[in-house]
Amino acid sequence: MAYTTLLRCTLVAAALSAGNAFASTTTAAPRAKTTTSVDQAYRESLTYFFDRPATSMMEALPLGNGRLGMLSDGGVQHQRITLNESSMWSGSVDSTAWNAEAYKQLPAIRKLLLAGRAKEAEDLIYRTFVCGGVGSGRGQGANTPYGSYQVGGFLHLNWDKAPELSGYYRGLSLSEGVSKESLVVDGQAYRTKRLYSVLGREVQVVHLTNHSEEARRD
Repeated sequence: MAYTTLLRCTLVAAALSAGNAFASTTTAAPRAKTTTSVDQAYRESLTYFFDRPATSMMEALPLGNGRLGMLSDGGVQHQRITLNESSMWSGSVDSTAWNAEAYKQLPAIRKLLLAGRAKEAEDLIYRTFVCGGVGSGRGQGANTPYGSYQVGGFLHLNWDKAPELSGYYRGLSLSEGVSKESLVVDGQAYRTKRLYSVLGREVQVVHLTNHSEEARRD
């Protein structure tokens, strides 16, 4: 419904953006790009991958463009993608956070750094260049005025049944900023997905491909 509409709008916007980019960059014949085994090995070394769906948020794969973000659990029959936007923050003004004395330590910190005594300078910063009040709550910002990120919404993708899988892949390429998910049935591709956030376009994309007639019926 609302999230289905969001997915459709996202895909349309991504297609339009890709078309504009293609039109503006095809004035000359493109040169073939050579991919070496070293290039491939480097890309693979920058890829996190799993052979099963996420069982907790810590195993989900994050994507973002600086303002928009999403987190996919890679579910087979039921998939949940958590959506986020940078202004979704629970923080508020904290009148106790101001530390009016911090600046007075700056000359001493500079002097230590110039003398090569970096560890002492660091210790002094940690003792004096801190805010007042409870700050970020030592990782518990949701319980303090500091705040924490909030969920912008959930995109749910549901299928009628879960296929009997012979293979599963879910990975995030840090060199490309793309997450890929693949389901394999009887050694053949069944369903694949590519997820990414477009930098500068304010668009997040979930591109789904069904490779078999059975997958299309789902």
